[in-house]
Amino acid sequence: VPTEATLLDDLTVAENMMFMASAWQRNESEIYALAEEFGLRTWWDAWPAELSRGTRQKVGLSIGLGLGLPLTLLDEPFGTLDSASRNALLRMLEARVATGGLVLVTTHGNELAGTAGRVIHIHNGALVAA
Repeated sequence: VPTEATLLDDLTVAENMMFMASAWQRNESEIYALAEEFGLRTWWDAWPAELSRGTRQKVGLSIGLGLGLPLTLLDEPFGTLDSASRNALLRMLEARVATGGLVLVTTHGNELAGTAGRVIHIHNGALVAA
């Protein structure tokens, strides 16, 4: 899931979600459910240019996680999220792992320290703790 969501500018938020579900041959219901957890229902008819960076990120996370792929890679997913959205994302990641998915997250923060199955610390390109 990219840090900056790649949304098609000529599609609304809802159309972007449907497009990605169709492109990956997935049912869009999980994407919509995750978007609702992020409180995005009021943005479904909005154009990507109308969204803040954090809202774009929540749309991208809803799509990326909602596709239900076995491996989820996230780079700094907490940076532009408010505390409620951070908590929602943590719940989503825990649910993904609980259903057999693998989640790999890079972060400068400690958001996952208490919930991650494994934490690897890298400093100046060297592994310092695993």
